[in-house]
Amino acid sequence: MEIFKRLWFFAKQGFAGLLKNRFFTVTSILTITVSFFLIGLFKMVTLNLNYLLAEAETTVGVTVFFIEKTPEEEILKLRDELLKNRSEIDEIFYISGEQAWEGYKKQYLSADLIQSFGNDNPLEESASLEIHLKNISAQEEIVKHIETKSIVRKVNSSTKTAESLSQLVQAADLVSFLFTVVLIAVSVLLIDITISTGVNIRRNEISIMSIIGASDVYIIAPFLVEGFIIGVIGAFIPMISMRRLYEFAMDYLAERFTGILSAEQLMGSREFMMQMNPLMIGLGVGIGLVGSYVATRIQVYKMSRERK
Repeated sequence: MEIFKRLWFFAKQGFAGLLKNRFFTVTSILTITVSFFLIGLFKMVTLNLNYLLAEAETTVGVTVFFIEKTPEEEILKLRDELLKNRSEIDEIFYISGEQAWEGYKKQYLSADLIQSFGNDNPLEESASLEIHLKNISAQEEIVKHIETKSIVRKVNSSTKTAESLSQLVQAADLVSFLFTVVLIAVSVLLIDITISTGVNIRRNEISIMSIIGASDVYIIAPFLVEGFIIGVIGAFIPMISMRRLYEFAMDYLAERFTGILSAEQLMGSREFMMQMNPLMIGLGVGIGLVGSYVATRIQVYKMSRERK
């Protein structure tokens, strides 16, 4: 029961301190809220770029075409060899000349044109292997390896596209990280100012508590409660509206770039929030506790030095 009495005392003192210092309390909460909104916007971009990259690694393939009259057995032998010896490869699909022609007809030809070909198959010698990779960064190495095979006529790949997407993701991650660090620093600084002001307001009370032998826990804990509350509220506000904002943004992008992007290519709102909510809460609590602890220790140390 004693522990609950202490916690209740610390909570009451923390709330009282926030009310006494309303201006800086509100300013700190708003700063954290705006910072977390901006962090959320950056995360929307970086998480979806990483999501697109992960999708590309499983859907962007390398297509291998072979010299004419290459026996199917030789092509399948190469497929099995690649699957066995190249760990970078996820899966390989064999596309026969007949399958290639059927796919081409469905995609490009009208019924009249199809009828004009009769039983002829102009793609009869166009058997190919479609290779999907586990990691898109390995594409160039795989292409070079396949091109050394004597039965290979041509290899189609999207190496440049893969490299560009990978570089874009790395740049976005770096910018997001730096921006997040700056916003966290600003939030901690403002909480520091808020708590420092609260300590100064209660200067006489803290001095009396120190003189009568109050422990550091009794002096510091209420201010930690203040920082905790500021951090949690500042994180909770953007969390409430972030999901709606994310859904709106993804619907807008899918509608705006129809044919280029689809809802399936973007991270779902539930998955996004499952990653964002722990980050928001963790940052909010961490910023609040660190900022308030540092500020309180510095101010209490200054007061003890002045008394000496």
